[in-house]
Amino acid sequence: MVYISSITGGLIRSSVGNNLFNKQDDVTSVKRALSALGRFEEDEPNGYITRELDGSIRKFQKDNGLETDGLLYPGGETETALLQNLRQRGEERIKGYRRAIARSQSSYAGEEEEPEPELDPVPPVPEPKPEPPPETDPPEEEEPVRPVPPVPPPKPPGDDRNPDKPPQEKDCSGLEFSYEMALREAEQAEIALDAARASLDALQNELDSINDSLEREKEQNTKSRIAGGAAGAATGAIIGGVIGGGIPGAIAGVIRGFPAGGSIGSGIEWVDDIVPGTSNSALEAKREEVEKMIAELESSIASELEPAMEEAQRMAAEAEQRLSECQNKH
Repeated sequence: MVYISSITGGLIRSSVGNNLFNKQDDVTSVKRALSALGRFEEDEPNGYITRELDGSIRKFQKDNGLETDGLLYPGGETETALLQNLRQRGEERIKGYRRAIARSQSSYAGEEEEPEPELDPVPPVPEPKPEPPPETDPPEEEEPVRPVPPVPPPKPPGDDRNPDKPPQEKDCSGLEFSYEMALREAEQAEIALDAARASLDALQNELDSINDSLEREKEQNTKSRIAGGAAGAATGAIIGGVIGGGIPGAIAGVIRGFPAGGSIGSGIEWVDDIVPGTSNSALEAKREEVEKMIAELESSIASELEPAMEEAQRMAAEAEQRLSECQNKH
């Protein structure tokens, strides 16, 4: 019944195989499916990848003409072939049960009842001495035929085992392999997290550099405006003195020439920045892009990479504990 429900909804929810981030429920489902097909046995069921399971998956793939890589993917060729084999195995068992029940019922229905024994005839009574007819025993009542219970169907393979008796583990080689795989997955998760954190540091350094550039551009723009204003004031003073006649004209030229010169200086600085691509607008756009990348990476680290590493470390600790318990028994 477990496998029928698995067939209708899919056997696994994520990939299963060596060097993959395996979920224990999916690994257990694969083990049970291969065990139902007589292709895998395990003394103590667990949700870890073992050498025996890897070999059973590869043997199944080879026998079914699939790529022999020892990997299963949801909806992939290996999972589909495994479900088809389970369905065919279940249909064959059901047909076998039906044939056994039909044979048992037909054998009971074909039996014939034994005929009743005939009674000896009563001798006639002589006429001179008429006597009452001899008393005869009443016919015995026939015992009602009791229905024969149907023969129960044969038990599936593996049902003769006592479920209350825990299986005995022969050695700890399978748990050693599971522990090695769990350690490797924990190391890979830690490497991925360290790489993400290093990228985050690099992006933060780039953002600091952009902010420094924007600050320098702001200072340079202020200096250019002041220098341009001074040049404009001097030019205005000369022109105002000539046209306006004397000091009043020069003063008027300074008043009008300073803002005009400052604007010209700022414009020259802006053109100078546009040529190498270091204008404030370009730096502002770059800063927004880097800030967005930093936010996305921080979210990925907090919601995916850190939980994945914690889960991998937890699985490694459980595998180590199981191995230690096994080694202490032996």
